[in-house]
Amino acid sequence: MFAGDELLTYLRHKLEYGIGWMVSLLHRAGVTPNMLTAAGFLAAASSGIIFAWRTSQALTFILAPSLILLSGFFDVIDGSLARVSGRTTKLGGVLDSIFDRLGEIFIISGMTIGGFSQVIWGLGAVSSSLMVSYARARVEVEGLRLEGVGVAERPERILILSFSTFLGYIEYGVIAVFILATVTVAQRIIYAHKHLY
Repeated sequence: MFAGDELLTYLRHKLEYGIGWMVSLLHRAGVTPNMLTAAGFLAAASSGIIFAWRTSQALTFILAPSLILLSGFFDVIDGSLARVSGRTTKLGGVLDSIFDRLGEIFIISGMTIGGFSQVIWGLGAVSSSLMVSYARARVEVEGLRLEGVGVAERPERILILSFSTFLGYIEYGVIAVFILATVTVAQRIIYAHKHLY
């Protein structure tokens, strides 16, 4: 049996091993980090289009959230592939950040256009999500690292949006993203206030 911390450590090592194995395989196959960044954006944008078109239950509540998860997965491994392949560049980091933000805009806008969420919540979720990223970018310009600060970074928001869709509660997911992203912005402002002078 595992204690709580031991179980989390075990699962994290298993996840890192699995990602490392897959990244090595992709590297040998000639896949580049920018390819994964583009694939992640296309997956996110496609899910947003599916939400906006609102074609069928299967596409909306199975394929679209699966694509959201896929976009998040590509986002996790593109950085790892960049490090393994020695292709870590400033431009790659910039493109990754831009396409991540665009992907999130597509997803939440699609949910709103498709009528799965009221406009006020959709606008709130998009705005607060972008502010999470802006707060980090602006504070880190001043030399203070903000990675890991806040309850709802992009991975958490992606999981909320995907699983709320699987469960059929899209608007609740959008509202949760709005609230938690707003809290995250506040946490980052408070953290910056304590450490910047």
